[in-house]
Amino acid sequence: MCPRKRTTILALGKTGSGKSTLLNNIMQGEYLQTGDGAQSTTSETSLFKVIIDDCEINVIDTPGFYDSKGNEEQNYEQMITFLQNYDKGINLVIITFNANDIKLSEDIKILLQKLYQMFGTKKVFEHLCIVYTHYYCTYFIDSDKERLIKYSKEVHKEFMNIAYSNDIPDIPYFFIDSKPRTDDPFSVEQRSLLIDLAFKNNCLPTTSVSGIDPNVKEKITENRKHQIINQKIENGITSTTYADQIRNKIIYWNGTFGYDDWVNQNYEIIYLRHKTQRRTECDYHDAHSLLGFSSEPHTHYKTYIRNFDEQQIIKFDQNHNQTSIIDWTMVGSTFKETFESEGEERGHGRQEGVVDVN
Repeated sequence: MCPRKRTTILALGKTGSGKSTLLNNIMQGEYLQTGDGAQSTTSETSLFKVIIDDCEINVIDTPGFYDSKGNEEQNYEQMITFLQNYDKGINLVIITFNANDIKLSEDIKILLQKLYQMFGTKKVFEHLCIVYTHYYCTYFIDSDKERLIKYSKEVHKEFMNIAYSNDIPDIPYFFIDSKPRTDDPFSVEQRSLLIDLAFKNNCLPTTSVSGIDPNVKEKITENRKHQIINQKIENGITSTTYADQIRNKIIYWNGTFGYDDWVNQNYEIIYLRHKTQRRTECDYHDAHSLLGFSSEPHTHYKTYIRNFDEQQIIKFDQNHNQTSIIDWTMVGSTFKETFESEGEERGHGRQEGVVDVN
């Protein structure tokens, strides 16, 4: 858990979105180089730490994405390596948007998709917020604010599509003019609320952040249950090996798709053998008189032939370690019994019961 007086903020955004200027505003100093051009002024992911009112604020600045240099793959790799080696966790992930230039472009969708890919968990959505920069409250009107709120809902909807889930929390949003032309108490208040949120959130671990294949848009896990992967007959016993299987469907940014190989897990071997049995029913009689003559003790009997299958089930995990065993039991749906013969025998020689024929 993070100490209550320490927080870490990770900032992402397209080049020109005002990310570095915003972070300077949060840290209340000129720590980061800023610019207005088409090239990112941040060349690599970097950490800055400031102490404000006895509170430690760690800020992770990242290169602006989709600038004229076209270094997206390198930027992502460097950022991922940095996060994997940062053991304090992330309390707040800021996505910056220039309030003057908002549209849900394909570049933004890719940025959101890769953010989710990096952390690999829906918990990342609990640590997100949107900051609309360059929000000059002195001349922005209510319709502008409504437009930006509507855009926040579009981003939220995009995250639901990315995660294939409707259970995505609403994303907080803030309006901040990082370099106000005049006194701007609204931006100061918004900044205060933003920092409060960063201290309020729990930590999102970063050491398990995973790499991103720059060609892969997303991976969709597919499952199929109880697939036959092997079958053989030995000494009259059929053994069938089943396994649950899992693979990824890989969707590429160019619109094509492919598949990983199926991976087996949760094995189960079912041994099956056929049984034939003879069952005898007996009715014993003592001697009795017939027309004045005494008969010997005798037995009335009936015999039946029963056929059925029986099985034994042994289960294993994906490492082939045995997890359970069910001893031989009858497969009830296969049971069939037919009458064979009946008769009478003198004495008590015939016995009731069941004997295996094979």
